[in-house]
Amino acid sequence: MDRQLHAVYGEWLLKDGCWNFVVDKFKGAKLFFLSESSTHAELAAMAQEDYNLDMNTESVELAYSLPEAMMQRMAPDTPPIRVTSDRQVRNLLEITKMHEVRICVSSLSKMRTVPEEGEEDEEGYEADEGDEDDDDVAEDENHDGEEDDAEEDADIPDVAKAVDDIEDYSEYGKVKDEEEEEDDEMGFEEFKGTYGSEGERSNASKIYVNQSFASRDALVSKMRLTAVRRKFSFRIYKSTKTLLVATCRVNGCGWKIRASVKHEKNSFWVTKYVETHTCSVADIIVQRKHCTP
Repeated sequence: MDRQLHAVYGEWLLKDGCWNFVVDKFKGAKLFFLSESSTHAELAAMAQEDYNLDMNTESVELAYSLPEAMMQRMAPDTPPIRVTSDRQVRNLLEITKMHEVRICVSSLSKMRTVPEEGEEDEEGYEADEGDEDDDDVAEDENHDGEEDDAEEDADIPDVAKAVDDIEDYSEYGKVKDEEEEEDDEMGFEEFKGTYGSEGERSNASKIYVNQSFASRDALVSKMRLTAVRRKFSFRIYKSTKTLLVATCRVNGCGWKIRASVKHEKNSFWVTKYVETHTCSVADIIVQRKHCTP
């Protein structure tokens, strides 16, 4: 027997300790019919087709909130249930036998692929710490950095546990009560515009490849300013006397900056910069709220 499911498109947002789904009213609601043998791939294909998602650049995410009767026995900040496998589809169908459930569809950009899991080469990291400045400078001058970047991309884990002294930067320069004064009824498009892409910025205010900074501190200050303007947080993944690597605080996001000493001693040059965030807007906001200035 087929079961009907209502679907909407939008973004998940954690506010006041509760998860809410911000619906994109322009995309409207859809109606899916699932059988007991339906698979996750079939459900994802329905969402992709009905919401005209470009699978070359986007990946679909499916989730739903538990019925109110079940949520009463759980913490209010319990996150939505994500449907990621055939077993999760079967669980969803079981719940629909007794409760009304709405499928929430969202999408993520696939502009950059990030490894799901990885382990840091501790010996390699210690070697970096112990290398002489001259050796690092010579290496940077003789290579374009692509091989190093590939190794770092493979080493960066989704869970930030590889480096003990990770630093978080997020809300520097924030105006008092800025969060509390935001409009509670913010629409989906306005919401995306506020926390989305950088928009029109002058080159003077942007970070770009081959940009140089007088010192590591000068580079970090520019990164802090960028984080404040674009409303996200980052962490220092790797830092030595001649190398700095930072990533977005949201696990798995593609935002990354790499800089190393070149030409002049203590002068840091940006060798790689991926300015596009591949994480969701809701994840960015959650990480900003969890950060301590």
